[in-house]
Amino acid sequence: MEDEPTPPPIRPKQDLGEASEDAIAEHQKAGDWDTDTVKQVRTAIRLFDYLLLTELPPLYVGNCVVSEARPSSL
Repeated sequence: MEDEPTPPPIRPKQDLGEASEDAIAEHQKAGDWDTDTVKQVRTAIRLFDYLLLTELPPLYVGNCVVSEARPSSL
């Protein structure tokens, strides 16, 4: 019988901003990302966060509703 893998440690949940800043700091510390990459990542995260808070209209194709998924229903 094989040993069960050790589960990762349980971490307290963070909001998107805190978690992204922690990840950005780690990549900067490791020298993985330059200034432009950090700016692009922060812009993408702000856009994603904005879209999650925005009520989106249903998506129509012809007369059919394709999707009524809204961020508030997630």
